[in-house]
Amino acid sequence: MDVLPITATIAALLAIQMFILTILVSLRRVSLGKEHGDMAKFPYQDGGDPILQRRMRAFGNFAEYVPMCLLMLALLEFNGTSDGLL
Repeated sequence: MDVLPITATIAALLAIQMFILTILVSLRRVSLGKEHGDMAKFPYQDGGDPILQRRMRAFGNFAEYVPMCLLMLALLEFNGTSDGLL
C-alpha cells in the first residue's frame, strides 16, 4: 500500500535539493578558508562574503519554508485532493 506517494516523491526530491544547497555552502566556506589561510575560520560566520551570504540565506529559506509546504501537501493528498492538483 502506497502512503502519500506524491508527497513522498516530492520530499525525496527536496531532500536532494537540500543536500545540494548544503554542499554549496560548505564548498564556499572551504574556499574562503583557503583564501584566508585558516580552514577553521568560517565554520559559522559568513566573513562578509556576499556569495556565502546568499548561499546561507537560500539554505535558510529552504529550511524554513519546505517543511510547512510538505506538511500542507501531505494534508491535501491525505484528504483526497486530485493528483493533477497536487
